[in-house]
Amino acid sequence: MANAVSDSLPSKAEQATKARDPLIAHSGISSPWAHWWVFLVGFAVVTSRRPDAVLRPQFFAEDAVFWYKGAYELGWRCLLLPFGGYVHTAERLVALFAQLFPFALAPLIMNLAGIVVLLAPVHLALSPRFASMGGLGWRFLFAAGYLALPNTYELFGNTVTIQWHLALLACLIVIAQPAGSVRWQVFDIFVLVLLSVTSPTAFLLLPLAVAMWWWERNRWSACQVAALVPGSLLQLFLVLFTSHERIAAPLGATATRFFNILARQMFLSPLLGMNILATRISRPWYNLFGMTITLMGLALMFYAVWKGPLRLKIFIVFGWLIAGVSLAKPLASPDQPQWEVMQYPGITCRYWLVPMLAFLAVLVWVMRTRRVPVKYAVLIVLLLMPYGIISDWNYPRYPDLHFQTYARKFALATPGTTVAIPINPPGWGYLELQKR
Repeated sequence: MANAVSDSLPSKAEQATKARDPLIAHSGISSPWAHWWVFLVGFAVVTSRRPDAVLRPQFFAEDAVFWYKGAYELGWRCLLLPFGGYVHTAERLVALFAQLFPFALAPLIMNLAGIVVLLAPVHLALSPRFASMGGLGWRFLFAAGYLALPNTYELFGNTVTIQWHLALLACLIVIAQPAGSVRWQVFDIFVLVLLSVTSPTAFLLLPLAVAMWWWERNRWSACQVAALVPGSLLQLFLVLFTSHERIAAPLGATATRFFNILARQMFLSPLLGMNILATRISRPWYNLFGMTITLMGLALMFYAVWKGPLRLKIFIVFGWLIAGVSLAKPLASPDQPQWEVMQYPGITCRYWLVPMLAFLAVLVWVMRTRRVPVKYAVLIVLLLMPYGIISDWNYPRYPDLHFQTYARKFALATPGTTVAIPINPPGWGYLELQKR
């Protein structure tokens, strides 16, 4: 393990470079101006992949019928309402914030909030707190790969998927170097508490935070564990002991579907993209191909857990835990077997954000080893990723449902009038909102 950790430390040349650059301290970006530039570049990348989220904002799925409608009708009381068996505090806070603006701006405000949370992991990864994970160049590569990641169709420019980016951010906080300033400490605690009252993934992160504390034995790791505990226990209680509606369609679990899901969603889609893998293939040889890819990918990740540095181990295990829970309790289709639908990238890609990034992190870690044949083999695999990035860069635009027309109708409506507003994606019907 000592060799693996030493391999991840910045070289003397990298240390000399950072000493000469006033915007980079301790192998990381520390200047507020530099972070603003990172944000602007990241924002441009995200909006180039889904420009309609900003240029033609419309309500999206749960953002409308649950988050905004609940905030509009109930105010702060909406924070107490569970949905799908747990509370969604982050999404509901965004919807409450959107109440401060005219109704016509509500979708834009909620989309921008989703983009801000999406970009937050980039800033943390490029900060000095990740200096021990590699030089700044490697972390820029991680940030670029994260923003350009294929098979993220439903994760861009909305509020409902905030919890998945928040889970990634919280995991990065746990494996980062301890916060050295009050500003970072407040940020860490806020994110961990917010995740714990937003998503059950906090309960999956909790034992890993405990493992980090056990290894580091510092006070800050203990504070992180304490921040996760109350909300995680609340979410566990709600999941186990409250009644909630789940999709009644059968799970449809089979060994063949298991291998195909992992092969397509976790190992191939971050390299080749969802477009080439979304085709339904029923030939027998393809099932054997899926099993082979899955076994090879899992073997590589198990090797990284065995030999890799502690922080990489935690990141991989967190991805595995999310994948396991997602396979056990997915919401993929209202009427078809869940695992049948989950075989095809572009569907339920929210479940695979962290697992895909964990797999890519393993590939980068292996490529940095001193074993030349392995290094070049992994490099060839990573060279497939530009194809997936280009193929998936421009995601299909959602249909123009003329939200602004309905927003004007709602603004002119008399109090007590109910206005039905069509929402994306197709099949979600209408947001029925009664004017106050």
